[in-house]
Amino acid sequence: MINSIVRGHALRLASSSGLGWKHILVERYLVDPEEKAETISDCHIVVMANGNEVCYGERLGWAGHVVPYQKEPGTINLYENGLQPAINPFSPTDLALCALDKQFVAHVAEELGCEPALIQRIGFRDSSIEHLITLLVDEVETGGLSGAGYADHLTYALATRLLLAGTDRVTALPFEQSLPFHRLQRVIRLMEANLDRDLSLAALADESGYSRSHFLRMFHSATGFTPHQYLVFRRIEKAKAMMKNTKATLLEIALECGFASHAHFTRAFRRTLNVTPSHYRRHL
Repeated sequence: MINSIVRGHALRLASSSGLGWKHILVERYLVDPEEKAETISDCHIVVMANGNEVCYGERLGWAGHVVPYQKEPGTINLYENGLQPAINPFSPTDLALCALDKQFVAHVAEELGCEPALIQRIGFRDSSIEHLITLLVDEVETGGLSGAGYADHLTYALATRLLLAGTDRVTALPFEQSLPFHRLQRVIRLMEANLDRDLSLAALADESGYSRSHFLRMFHSATGFTPHQYLVFRRIEKAKAMMKNTKATLLEIALECGFASHAHFTRAFRRTLNVTPSHYRRHL
């Protein structure tokens, strides 16, 4: 999918291929300065200028004339599926790319009640989209340390923001009440029974009886957490209890509580409690 944008010589620095992520492929490239012909893509592609250098080049405008461009770090291009214009970068360019499945995007649009088509935009800035892409690239560069569930949440959030960006729907989303208590309890019971598994956002939303977009807002209103944040919190609480009440090794505890590795466990534990698991256990 991404090859439709990364045409010609490029060094792939990181890729989500092989991590088991659904609906999205995330890659980071260092693209060589050379002319790249127009092409066709079969997915939606978001391209963000990465690194610290301003990049320059030219692209073929839609009216057939050549247009110079300047990409500062964080500058974003959104290409809807279809024709991609010819470009000619003048210097090596560090790019983060996200290829989104168009059927997935259409499904998210249906849940949001908005038009399924993304608005193709060139050279724009959006702090939310930039932040989400950065989180996805960081996750790729750690080898998917936080699990597929984390990537699933970020992918849905990215698709939502792309669909709403540039429209008044970003600020016009209806106010959502908290998730009703009995439905919240059903979701939490599902989480508690599957702390050792990566639960998808779709599975949690199905349990609540709401669409993913409604579920996300209502769950956050009820708990103050995103579903992934809450799941990690409950895993940490279980791990703390196991460290206190069992002689299991930290690796055994990590795997029992749903962390992919000792490193994943340590990272999440430190992020939550500001200490490592070994430090916490020593001071029980």
